[in-house]
Amino acid sequence: TEKLLPEMSFDKEKVLQVLVRVVTEYAATNIANYDSEVSRDHSLTLASKLLEEIYKLNFERHKLLILVRIIEDLNQYIKTMISFLWDCDFDGHAHYTHKGYGYMIIISVYGFYIE
Repeated sequence: TEKLLPEMSFDKEKVLQVLVRVVTEYAATNIANYDSEVSRDHSLTLASKLLEEIYKLNFERHKLLILVRIIEDLNQYIKTMISFLWDCDFDGHAHYTHKGYGYMIIISVYGFYIE
């Protein structure tokens, strides 16, 4: 018989722990201040590291979407909106903002259950 339901749904708390750990470690060792020239490279590297660590949590049959934004911190207000078809029982999301000297790293992770 085919398994239709996952053994565990997207666990926001576990993902948030990974976000805090990986982003804090990466920022402490690689980002001293905001530089628009290298922010794209930092975003790509950080997204890869996060994807690798979140895959280790074994969310079976979940597709992951990771959005990483590194911006200059000018005390501005940022609002992000995103829209999906959503299964409240198995899909989930986690968000984390890390503030450094003159920059902010904004991370959003979405997990979608795929049958």
